[in-house]
Amino acid sequence: MKTRSFRRRTDGNTEAGSGLPAQCSSVQLAYPDASLNQAAIIEISSIRSLAGMNVNNLMHSALFHGLYSPGTMFAARGYAAVPGIAGK
Repeated sequence: MKTRSFRRRTDGNTEAGSGLPAQCSSVQLAYPDASLNQAAIIEISSIRSLAGMNVNNLMHSALFHGLYSPGTMFAARGYAAVPGIAGK
């Protein structure tokens, strides 16, 4: 099994390779899709650029728990990651 790497962000948060935003709280991550797609949540997300520019035009919420979420894609390729699809 491959290992997941962490990198230290300049703001002190640790960002894992799971695709989850480093600045959203666990409470915010449990919001319904409509809330996850609001501009205020997208603005604090580490995947905000991906949410704004992806070839499949996926919504921000789909990048958390959809088939194409980074965590799901990493896990499918054998990396230790939290699959986003398991959360919903």
